[in-house]
Amino acid sequence: MNPSVAAFIWRTAVCHCWDIPRGALLPRIERSFYFLARRRIHAAGHHTKHEGDIRMTATYEVHGSVAVITLSNPPVNGLGYETRKAAAAGIEQAENDATIKAIVITGAGKAFSGGADIKEFGSPKALAEPNLLSLIAVVEGASKPVVAAIHSVCMGGGLELALGCHYRVASPGAKIALPEVKLGLLPGAGGTQRLPRALGVEPALNMIVTGEPVNSELLAQVPGQKLFNKIIEGDLMAGALAFAAEVADQRPLPKVRDLKARHANPEAYFQFARNMVGGMSKNFPAPLRCLEAVAASVSMKFDDPHHLMNGWSIVYFDDPWGMPLELLGPTPRQSIETHERPGT
Repeated sequence: MNPSVAAFIWRTAVCHCWDIPRGALLPRIERSFYFLARRRIHAAGHHTKHEGDIRMTATYEVHGSVAVITLSNPPVNGLGYETRKAAAAGIEQAENDATIKAIVITGAGKAFSGGADIKEFGSPKALAEPNLLSLIAVVEGASKPVVAAIHSVCMGGGLELALGCHYRVASPGAKIALPEVKLGLLPGAGGTQRLPRALGVEPALNMIVTGEPVNSELLAQVPGQKLFNKIIEGDLMAGALAFAAEVADQRPLPKVRDLKARHANPEAYFQFARNMVGGMSKNFPAPLRCLEAVAASVSMKFDDPHHLMNGWSIVYFDDPWGMPLELLGPTPRQSIETHERPGT
């Protein structure tokens, strides 16, 4: 399926047909995409050897009683090691300042965050502490409310970081996505578990197995969604600061991980989705493994499947076209079936 067609169907789906499973909306996966992705990763790896001294970071500012942490790693604020380290340090600084009542995380330039920093793929920095999971844990565990102020682009690890915040506000038109499936990967920092809880199982599954971006204002229209607390027209930062001041004293702090991922008929729905996604993805394992991870969000507690997500996110690029031949670790269904279901 042409991505533009998929995006059009998504717009229709988001606005109208919530009762129809949409696991079939999987765009055709082209060999050339993986080939080009591999070339980009390979080229980026060589590039970093010459520019390893460039510091990728985040800035810290205080606006009254609100601390603002701005991710600053052009062009899309990739969550590289220095950026993760600076963001975690900003949270710690705000926590230790008694005059700070709330924290806002946003991105400089033309993105909130596009996710992992491709320049670090395959390098020790990619998993160096604080890694993305650790940074999300710091954000989620903060004693003061953390508000993600999302604009322009919020994808991959950037969306997973936002889902770890207590609140999320966004500008209309922001592109929201978990595109990892297009590289033969699973979202590796909790996206398969948090997005179904925040957005709803069916729209979250569609986003995860297609990897297609959806506009923030359309997602905000999903019935019962808790992904966005507010869509802010006009000046995003002014609106985010005002929102942070409003929620500064609210307790307990809401966490997406504490929400329930529910579906009226999960067994029938996921079996239907397996049939549709399996038929369209054919020899590509990532879409079905994404599906099983989302199914785990319904059948298991948040922490039960979480450690499995990391093992499934590793991919080999072994053939000349850069095709992902296999994901490491057990198959999702085998792993899920070895865990006790809640209430059993």
